Amino acid sequence: MPSGVTTHASSIVLDDADLVHMILMYVDTGLTPRVFAGWRSVSFAWYTACGADERLLMRAARTPTFLTKGTFSGLFGLTPCEADQFQREVGVCKYGIMYKYGVSAINSVLPAIAGFQYWPVRIARRAEERRAREYRKRKLVL
Repeated sequence: MPSGVTTHASSIVLDDADLVHMILMYVDTGLTPRVFAGWRSVSFAWYTACGADERLLMRAARTPTFLTKGTFSGLFGLTPCEADQFQREVGVCKYGIMYKYGVSAINSVLPAIAGFQYWPVRIARRAEERRAREYRKRKLVL
């Protein structure tokens, strides 16, 4: 198949939020938190599909056995202090300790942050805070 046809076909899929949603919901895509976050940046349709259905977020969160504190915080738009409020286990890793958030924490996080409808606001706020920190760091270096 010529690459132009493949590119055209993939752009049709990537630009249709309904098709993307069906792929993510019903195909075993290995929807992990990393894949979920990466797919949100692929196209507006993928961003829309990921942000429109709570089941996709929860599927991504429940795919691994547990979430680390960084992944848990990033996926749900939590500050580290907010993440500390949820049930977790302490594990050992080569750098010291790690916090592991399981299904009970994952299931309780959306009600604690005012539901899925508030989740995009939290994600946007955390991204803005991260950009502001990076900007301040750059200004200190200059």
